[in-house]
Amino acid sequence: MGNRVEIWLVEHDGKEISEVIVLWAHRLGEGLAEGFEGFVEFAVNHVSPITFHKLGDARTIASLLILWDYGFTHVLIDEIVSREQHDEKMKKLARAMFSLPDIRPRGFMRDVDYYVYRMDIYSYEQHGKETYRKIIWDFKMYHSLIINWNPDPCVHPIVDFKRYKWRDEELLFRAKVYFIMKNDEISHNIEKILDEI
Repeated sequence: MGNRVEIWLVEHDGKEISEVIVLWAHRLGEGLAEGFEGFVEFAVNHVSPITFHKLGDARTIASLLILWDYGFTHVLIDEIVSREQHDEKMKKLARAMFSLPDIRPRGFMRDVDYYVYRMDIYSYEQHGKETYRKIIWDFKMYHSLIINWNPDPCVHPIVDFKRYKWRDEELLFRAKVYFIMKNDEISHNIEKILDEI
């Protein structure tokens, strides 16, 4: 049941990978690619000039994804419960199924249907005449053929990440988001590069 996916959040510090967070979802499927612009707006609305740098933190982005998904699942509950044709048993089932967010930490889970998401996160700071901060999200959706199932699930996520075969020919969706904070003003721009879903 569902369309199970992995979501890899890869934080870069210069040329090095500094953090990898792996999430998993049971029924998300292509929903994250389809709703990506909505998630970006959601993320921007949850930061201020003081917390702008958190958009470059993989752990914070993971928390925002779970929070965003929780709100989305409650919209589903309201939609199902509001339909008159559903009896009380169906409405109770809907509340039970969608009362928790679908996106969660992956842990030892190794179960994917078709898609794997990856977001590379880069942070830059410029000082001088013009001081500003820039954060880039490079968001990609791959066909799950990239997966190199690891017989030992107890490895660190950075090691696991390096074992995957991230091939461009398996890429189905790609978008880059540019967040800029200048003079305490936050702006962002989404560049959609590929959309084959």
